[in-house]
Amino acid sequence: AEELAPAMLRPRQMVGDKLDSLASIKNYRGPVLQRHGGADRVIPFEQGERLFAAAPGLKKFIAVKDGGHDCPGTPEFYESLEDFIHYLPPIA
Repeated sequence: AEELAPAMLRPRQMVGDKLDSLASIKNYRGPVLQRHGGADRVIPFEQGERLFAAAPGLKKFIAVKDGGHDCPGTPEFYESLEDFIHYLPPIA
């Protein structure tokens, strides 16, 4: 069935088998607010920690102990998001 699907429905063929987020994040110069669930079965928690560690500049990591990949935001996350936004430098 995949061979009949249009290219827009076949993400691996569009972007390749692997995105190198670790290499890309090192060149990113903006702020990072990352939330990662400890029970994420799509992207291992340790991989999220490595990505966060590689990010330069202003950053904050929020671990959601029992959260999955698409877990809803927690009160801590929304508090941190608000703090993070207020801490950002003004846009010139």
